[in-house]
Amino acid sequence: GQPSCTVCETGYYCLSNSTTYLHTPCLAGYYCPTGTMSPQQYPCPAGTYNPENGSTAASACLPCPPGKYCEGEGLQEPTGPCSPGWYCTGGSFSDKPTA
Repeated sequence: GQPSCTVCETGYYCLSNSTTYLHTPCLAGYYCPTGTMSPQQYPCPAGTYNPENGSTAASACLPCPPGKYCEGEGLQEPTGPCSPGWYCTGGSFSDKPTA
């Protein structure tokens, strides 16, 4: 066995008892700082999305663009357009946002 454990690199997650992280890049919709232990440990929050694999920090979570909404955590892309008659500013997490 290994004489000592190594911390998982940023941009990857390391399952317990794994010997390599090269096959487990962080998933789109999430970010993986140093030491991440599961693929869904750090989801992007509601109102944001992240289309890229291998992200290392919360700053990779992009605000939902105006006119769209991002409902829920861990999104790879915006959920969809806002409901007719409603205006979504950037970062909306509902299709019918309140002021």
